[in-house]
Amino acid sequence: MIEPFDIKRHKDICPICGSNYTNFACKKEEWHTENCNCYKQNRLWRDYSLANIPLDYYCKDFSDYEFKEENKTKKYLEEITKYIQYIDKVYESAASLFLYSDAESVGKTFFATSILKEAYRKGYSIYFLQFVHFYNEIARTKDVDKYLDSLNNYDFLVIDSIDRNLNLTFMTDIKVINLFEEFLRRRFKPIVFTSKKPLSSETLSLLSVVKSCLKTKIYELYIDTANRYVPNDYWNRIMTARKEIIK
Repeated sequence: MIEPFDIKRHKDICPICGSNYTNFACKKEEWHTENCNCYKQNRLWRDYSLANIPLDYYCKDFSDYEFKEENKTKKYLEEITKYIQYIDKVYESAASLFLYSDAESVGKTFFATSILKEAYRKGYSIYFLQFVHFYNEIARTKDVDKYLDSLNNYDFLVIDSIDRNLNLTFMTDIKVINLFEEFLRRRFKPIVFTSKKPLSSETLSLLSVVKSCLKTKIYELYIDTANRYVPNDYWNRIMTARKEIIK
Protein backbone atom coordinates (compact mmCIF):
# COMPACT_ATOMS: atom_id res chain seq x y z
CA MET A 1 0.00 0.00 0.00
CA ILE A 2 1.34 3.43 -0.97
CA GLU A 3 2.07 5.59 2.04
CA PRO A 4 -0.01 8.81 1.94
CA PHE A 5 1.46 12.22 2.56
CA ASP A 6 1.42 12.79 6.33
CA ILE A 7 1.24 16.45 7.25
CA LYS A 8 2.03 15.69 10.91
CA ARG A 9 5.34 14.06 10.03
CA HIS A 10 6.47 16.67 7.50
CA LYS A 11 6.34 20.00 9.25
CA ASP A 12 9.41 21.41 7.53
CA ILE A 13 7.80 22.08 4.18
CA CYS A 14 7.21 25.83 4.19
CA PRO A 15 10.58 27.57 4.59
CA ILE A 16 9.82 30.36 2.13
CA CYS A 17 6.60 31.16 3.98
CA GLY A 18 8.56 31.33 7.22
CA SER A 19 8.07 27.93 8.84
CA ASN A 20 10.31 27.30 11.86
CA TYR A 21 10.16 23.53 11.22
CA THR A 22 7.65 23.07 14.05
CA ASN A 23 4.74 25.29 12.98
CA PHE A 24 3.37 26.48 9.67
CA ALA A 25 3.47 30.18 8.97
CA CYS A 26 0.45 29.91 6.71
CA LYS A 27 -2.86 28.23 7.33
CA LYS A 28 -3.86 24.97 5.69
CA GLU A 29 -7.02 26.51 4.24
CA GLU A 30 -4.79 28.89 2.27
CA TRP A 31 -2.92 26.10 0.53
CA HIS A 32 -5.14 26.24 -2.55
CA THR A 33 -3.37 29.45 -3.61
CA GLU A 34 -0.50 28.89 -6.04
CA ASN A 35 1.64 31.44 -4.21
CA CYS A 36 1.68 29.39 -1.04
CA ASN A 37 4.80 27.31 -0.76
CA CYS A 38 3.08 24.93 1.66
CA TYR A 39 0.64 24.07 -1.12
CA LYS A 40 3.48 23.50 -3.61
CA GLN A 41 5.45 21.26 -1.29
CA ASN A 42 2.38 19.34 -0.18
CA ARG A 43 1.43 18.73 -3.81
CA LEU A 44 4.98 17.74 -4.71
CA TRP A 45 5.39 15.25 -1.88
CA ARG A 46 1.91 13.90 -2.47
CA ASP A 47 2.91 13.16 -6.05
CA TYR A 48 6.19 11.60 -4.90
CA SER A 49 4.20 9.41 -2.53
CA LEU A 50 1.84 8.33 -5.31
CA ALA A 51 4.89 7.55 -7.44
CA ASN A 52 6.16 5.32 -4.61
CA ILE A 53 9.46 7.21 -4.33
CA PRO A 54 11.14 6.24 -1.03
CA LEU A 55 10.87 8.90 1.67
CA ASP A 56 14.64 9.09 1.99
CA TYR A 57 14.84 10.48 -1.54
CA TYR A 58 12.14 13.16 -1.38
CA CYS A 59 14.70 15.88 -0.70
CA LYS A 60 17.62 14.46 -2.67
CA ASP A 61 18.04 15.76 -6.18
CA PHE A 62 20.71 15.49 -8.86
CA SER A 63 21.10 19.28 -9.15
CA ASP A 64 21.38 19.69 -5.39
CA TYR A 65 24.55 17.66 -5.00
CA GLU A 66 28.15 18.70 -5.45
CA PHE A 67 30.46 15.96 -6.65
CA LYS A 68 34.14 15.63 -5.90
CA GLU A 69 36.23 17.21 -8.63
CA GLU A 70 37.76 13.90 -9.69
CA ASN A 71 34.26 12.46 -10.14
CA LYS A 72 33.09 15.04 -12.64
CA THR A 73 34.94 13.41 -15.53
CA LYS A 74 33.68 9.92 -14.79
CA LYS A 75 31.85 8.23 -17.64
CA TYR A 76 28.78 7.28 -15.62
CA LEU A 77 28.26 10.83 -14.36
CA GLU A 78 28.60 12.32 -17.85
CA GLU A 79 26.10 9.83 -19.28
CA ILE A 80 23.54 10.24 -16.48
CA THR A 81 23.80 14.01 -16.91
CA LYS A 82 23.02 13.59 -20.62
CA TYR A 83 20.14 11.24 -19.84
CA ILE A 84 18.59 13.87 -17.57
CA GLN A 85 19.40 16.78 -19.89
CA TYR A 86 17.76 15.10 -22.90
CA ILE A 87 14.87 13.52 -21.04
CA ASP A 88 12.39 14.28 -23.85
CA LYS A 89 14.50 12.49 -26.45
CA VAL A 90 15.02 9.64 -24.01
CA TYR A 91 11.25 9.22 -23.81
CA GLU A 92 10.75 9.47 -27.57
CA SER A 93 13.29 6.72 -28.19
CA ALA A 94 12.24 4.59 -25.19
CA ALA A 95 15.88 4.51 -24.07
CA SER A 96 16.38 2.51 -20.89
CA LEU A 97 19.27 2.70 -18.42
CA PHE A 98 20.95 -0.01 -16.35
CA LEU A 99 22.93 1.22 -13.31
CA TYR A 100 25.04 -1.33 -11.48
CA SER A 101 27.71 -1.62 -8.82
CA ASP A 102 28.58 -4.38 -6.38
CA ALA A 103 28.97 -1.84 -3.56
CA GLU A 104 26.30 -0.30 -1.35
CA SER A 105 25.56 3.43 -0.99
CA VAL A 106 27.28 4.58 -4.18
CA GLY A 107 24.21 6.29 -5.62
CA LYS A 108 22.36 3.78 -7.80
CA THR A 109 18.94 4.48 -6.31
CA PHE A 110 19.78 8.16 -5.89
CA PHE A 111 20.50 8.56 -9.61
CA ALA A 112 17.41 6.54 -10.54
CA THR A 113 15.06 8.66 -8.42
CA SER A 114 16.73 11.85 -9.69
CA ILE A 115 15.86 10.80 -13.22
CA LEU A 116 12.27 10.12 -12.18
CA LYS A 117 11.93 13.56 -10.61
CA GLU A 118 13.34 15.29 -13.68
CA ALA A 119 10.79 13.43 -15.79
CA TYR A 120 8.07 14.53 -13.34
CA ARG A 121 9.09 18.18 -13.78
CA LYS A 122 8.65 17.76 -17.52
CA GLY A 123 5.12 16.47 -17.04
CA TYR A 124 5.73 12.73 -17.48
CA SER A 125 4.05 10.16 -15.26
CA ILE A 126 6.52 8.29 -13.05
CA TYR A 127 6.70 5.28 -10.74
CA PHE A 128 9.35 3.68 -8.53
CA LEU A 129 9.21 -0.08 -8.02
CA GLN A 130 11.45 -2.44 -6.11
CA PHE A 131 11.63 -5.76 -7.90
CA VAL A 132 10.69 -7.64 -4.74
CA HIS A 133 7.33 -5.83 -4.83
CA PHE A 134 6.87 -6.75 -8.48
CA TYR A 135 7.60 -10.37 -7.58
CA ASN A 136 5.09 -10.35 -4.72
CA GLU A 137 2.36 -8.78 -6.83
CA ILE A 138 2.82 -11.30 -9.63
CA ALA A 139 2.81 -14.17 -7.14
CA ARG A 140 -0.43 -13.17 -5.42
CA THR A 141 -2.55 -11.12 -7.81
CA LYS A 142 -5.37 -12.76 -9.71
CA ASP A 143 -5.46 -10.23 -12.52
CA VAL A 144 -1.83 -10.11 -13.65
CA ASP A 145 -2.62 -8.43 -16.97
CA LYS A 146 -4.32 -5.55 -15.21
CA TYR A 147 -1.32 -5.08 -12.91
CA LEU A 148 1.17 -5.12 -15.80
CA ASP A 149 -0.98 -2.71 -17.79
CA SER A 150 -1.04 -0.33 -14.83
CA LEU A 151 2.77 -0.33 -14.76
CA ASN A 152 2.97 0.16 -18.49
CA ASN A 153 0.85 3.29 -18.23
CA TYR A 154 3.72 5.16 -16.53
CA ASP A 155 5.98 7.09 -18.87
CA PHE A 156 9.11 6.54 -16.78
CA LEU A 157 9.59 3.52 -14.54
CA VAL A 158 12.37 2.61 -12.10
CA ILE A 159 12.84 -1.04 -11.18
CA ASP A 160 15.19 -1.15 -8.22
CA SER A 161 17.37 -4.14 -7.25
CA ILE A 162 16.61 -6.20 -10.34
CA ASP A 163 19.34 -8.74 -9.47
CA ARG A 164 17.12 -10.78 -7.17
CA ASN A 165 18.02 -14.47 -7.13
CA LEU A 166 15.23 -16.61 -8.54
CA ASN A 167 15.08 -20.39 -8.44
CA LEU A 168 14.22 -21.87 -11.82
CA THR A 169 12.95 -25.03 -10.15
CA PHE A 170 10.15 -23.09 -8.45
CA MET A 171 6.98 -22.70 -10.48
CA THR A 172 6.33 -19.24 -9.02
CA ASP A 173 9.78 -18.02 -10.06
CA ILE A 174 9.36 -19.40 -13.59
CA LYS A 175 6.00 -17.63 -13.79
CA VAL A 176 7.57 -14.34 -12.69
CA ILE A 177 10.38 -14.58 -15.23
CA ASN A 178 7.97 -15.35 -18.08
CA LEU A 179 5.60 -12.52 -17.16
CA PHE A 180 8.48 -10.10 -16.65
CA GLU A 181 9.79 -10.94 -20.11
CA GLU A 182 6.31 -10.40 -21.57
CA PHE A 183 6.07 -7.06 -19.80
CA LEU A 184 9.41 -5.85 -21.19
CA ARG A 185 8.53 -6.88 -24.74
CA ARG A 186 5.20 -5.04 -24.56
CA ARG A 187 6.64 -1.85 -23.09
CA PHE A 188 7.94 0.89 -25.39
CA LYS A 189 8.83 3.44 -22.72
CA PRO A 190 12.00 4.05 -20.67
CA ILE A 191 12.92 1.94 -17.65
CA VAL A 192 15.80 2.65 -15.26
CA PHE A 193 17.15 -0.48 -13.56
CA THR A 194 19.50 -0.75 -10.59
CA SER A 195 21.53 -3.83 -9.80
CA LYS A 196 24.62 -5.12 -8.01
CA LYS A 197 25.49 -7.27 -11.02
CA PRO A 198 26.11 -6.40 -14.69
CA LEU A 199 23.75 -7.57 -17.41
CA SER A 200 26.23 -10.12 -18.70
CA SER A 201 26.83 -11.75 -15.32
CA GLU A 202 24.36 -14.60 -15.66
CA THR A 203 22.35 -16.64 -18.13
CA LEU A 204 18.78 -17.82 -17.65
CA SER A 205 18.12 -15.07 -15.13
CA LEU A 206 16.27 -11.77 -14.83
CA LEU A 207 19.36 -9.96 -16.07
CA SER A 208 19.56 -12.09 -19.18
CA VAL A 209 15.85 -11.39 -19.79
CA VAL A 210 16.47 -7.64 -19.58
CA LYS A 211 19.42 -7.89 -21.94
CA SER A 212 17.63 -10.05 -24.52
CA CYS A 213 14.42 -7.99 -24.50
CA LEU A 214 15.87 -4.48 -24.64
CA LYS A 215 19.06 -5.18 -26.61
CA THR A 216 20.14 -1.85 -28.17
CA LYS A 217 17.48 0.06 -26.22
CA ILE A 218 19.38 -0.14 -22.93
CA TYR A 219 22.58 1.59 -21.80
CA GLU A 220 24.63 -0.19 -19.12
CA LEU A 221 26.61 2.02 -16.73
CA TYR A 222 28.96 0.98 -13.95
CA ILE A 223 28.80 3.26 -10.89
CA ASP A 224 32.42 3.58 -9.74
CA THR A 225 32.63 2.41 -6.14
CA ALA A 226 35.42 4.87 -5.39
CA ASN A 227 33.21 7.85 -6.12
CA ARG A 228 30.49 8.72 -3.64
CA TYR A 229 28.34 11.81 -3.93
CA VAL A 230 28.68 14.50 -1.29
CA PRO A 231 25.51 16.45 -0.38
CA ASN A 232 25.66 20.19 -0.03
CA ASP A 233 23.50 22.17 2.39
CA TYR A 234 20.20 21.66 0.56
CA TRP A 235 17.78 22.91 3.19
CA ASN A 236 19.91 25.92 4.10
CA ARG A 237 19.87 27.09 0.49
CA ILE A 238 16.09 26.77 0.42
CA MET A 239 15.78 28.71 3.67
CA THR A 240 17.80 31.55 2.18
CA ALA A 241 15.55 31.57 -0.88
CA ARG A 242 18.39 30.76 -3.26
CA LYS A 243 16.54 27.80 -4.71
CA GLU A 244 12.88 27.19 -5.44
CA ILE A 245 11.40 23.99 -4.04
CA ILE A 246 9.70 23.28 -7.34
CA LYS A 247 11.59 24.21 -10.48
